[in-house]
Amino acid sequence: TIYDRDKIRLLDDALETLISLRKIGLKLALVSRTLKPKRRIKQIKDLGLNRYFDFIEVIEKGGTKEFTPIIHKFGFKPDEFLVVGDRPRAEIREGNILGMNTCRINYGPNKDEVPKNKNEKPK
Repeated sequence: TIYDRDKIRLLDDALETLISLRKIGLKLALVSRTLKPKRRIKQIKDLGLNRYFDFIEVIEKGGTKEFTPIIHKFGFKPDEFLVVGDRPRAEIREGNILGMNTCRINYGPNKDEVPKNKNEKPK
């Protein structure tokens, strides 16, 4: 997504990618951390994203616990997940700590954030 405070829009190929991933049978979860959960839930609905995901969680506080509901819901092992995110010190680190596969998108407000240790580097 691309956003500025109150505005949010999808990257050009986002819907096409989500549709392709669903067609090959992958389970998709969206976890979003924000200081304004109600606003983010509205943004997700306005973008129509809720129809592409099997699980959506919008939380105010982070940590590895944000991925725990997904692990329990789908019953997969942590190494069967791919966490895609743009923040080395948030979702990338947390996914790595749990043993998940991680992929970083170098785009948006966190694109210049430099990983400070091995847990902040995507695996």
